Amino acid sequence: MRPPFVSFDGKALQGSIGTRAQTALEKSGVAFELREVPVARQLLMIQQNLSSICAVARLKNVERMRIGVFSAPLAESSPYVAVLRNDRTLPAPTTLSNWASHHELRWGVQSGLYYSDYVQTTLASAKAEVARFSASNQHFAKLLMAQRIDFVIVQEDESQEMVKALPLHAQRLDDLVHGEQRFFYCSKSVPEASLRAINEALK
Repeated sequence: MRPPFVSFDGKALQGSIGTRAQTALEKSGVAFELREVPVARQLLMIQQNLSSICAVARLKNVERMRIGVFSAPLAESSPYVAVLRNDRTLPAPTTLSNWASHHELRWGVQSGLYYSDYVQTTLASAKAEVARFSASNQHFAKLLMAQRIDFVIVQEDESQEMVKALPLHAQRLDDLVHGEQRFFYCSKSVPEASLRAINEALK
């Protein structure tokens, strides 16, 4: 889960996008069960297509469209920002593309997470050291504090949770100014009628 973007209290989805997802599921009339599953495992389950499952608030890309199916847009997330230590100054200009070009910097990335087409392209050509972790944003905050990474990018609303009571701050990046549309991303086993009902509820 990614609070306050999406969180789960054991009964219902919450957060800026999670609440909308919960409401759509309830209004759709489709029977559903909620489970908390790591991102990489979610994507594997959708690819294996052994059951009718959906991941919440995923980005759309060509590879995922080949493997699974997407709902109508669920919501648009806030832009990405960088989170870094208060005592760390990174090179100007303040852009992800510039920071990614510096081999001495360490960029923390969540394994299995697709950020956006632009970020993924930047990631693929990065000279910065890319440190991949299967971790929550709270764990990334600890990695920053331990100086194991120099920066991580997260949704702007997610950053608010990360910097609470810690000497960390969120930094807007000049080449990441737009949000991203998010969707239910489902296995092909999900019945078309169920997906139609969810899409109607999203309207």
